[in-house]
Amino acid sequence: MAGCQGERPDRTAEPSTPAEPSTGESAPAESSTVATATNGATAVAVDEEAPIRFRTSEPEPPQMDEASRDALAREAAPSDDQPTIEPPEFVEFYLPFYPLSARMEGIEGEVILAFTINENGRVVEPRIHSSTEPRFNGFALEAARDWRFRPVRINGEPVPIEIQYPVYFISEYGSGWLEADSPLATLVFLDGRYYRVGERPRYRLAEAEVTPIHREMPRYPDAFDEERVAGRVVLAFTVTEEGKVREPEVVESSHAEFEQSALTAIRYWQFLPRIRNGEPRVSRVQIPILFTPAEC
Repeated sequence: MAGCQGERPDRTAEPSTPAEPSTGESAPAESSTVATATNGATAVAVDEEAPIRFRTSEPEPPQMDEASRDALAREAAPSDDQPTIEPPEFVEFYLPFYPLSARMEGIEGEVILAFTINENGRVVEPRIHSSTEPRFNGFALEAARDWRFRPVRINGEPVPIEIQYPVYFISEYGSGWLEADSPLATLVFLDGRYYRVGERPRYRLAEAEVTPIHREMPRYPDAFDEERVAGRVVLAFTVTEEGKVREPEVVESSHAEFEQSALTAIRYWQFLPRIRNGEPRVSRVQIPILFTPAEC
């Protein structure tokens, strides 16, 4: 994974498993890659072959400086000299998309977002406060709109707050590092084409199938917390030349309550696209996502 919020990500994750893509000319084939969401427990995602990799690091919580805390306390509880302030915490977080060509060229950046967290924990009016690389701005804003928080509370009452939050795009080919088992480990990007690094010849035009390089865990719906319902959603979507998910749709679903969570999470998966003769191709892919209740 390359890119993180607040700090560099934990890289002690399990090996990833290739997805099985479909070609653009034929009907999509179901992948052996399975995403599993749980409630109340660490989610485990496996297929018949090996564990698959999800983001394992937790995002840094939003920071409230002393001036903001004092101003908020005075406004929300003017008659209380020592109000109890509970800071915001992430409830739902997605890592912004990182274009594959940019990360492989070692292009990095920092985008500082400004937005309001309202009384319901929703992000309101996200905007760019500052940015070192404008090409990442739209991806940071897209993700922020789907973030959810436990709102700030003053004496137990939720109140809105304006915050700034940094998003870092850190490349394996820049200041980050490339894991030996990464699908990108033997791949280089030169002059708009992908090459495999080998002994003979040193570089050859790459051939590759659609492979996930980053996954986001779907959130288990709150509506099923007590019922402990298991279910499955099959999604079909397009993977672009840059490895971004477009046009996700539900193909099959055991419960309608799981569908939105699956659709939101899959939008932040990132892929190595299908590559033919060094050139990335658009593909249509189908993947099942499993929802499993936590064990007692």
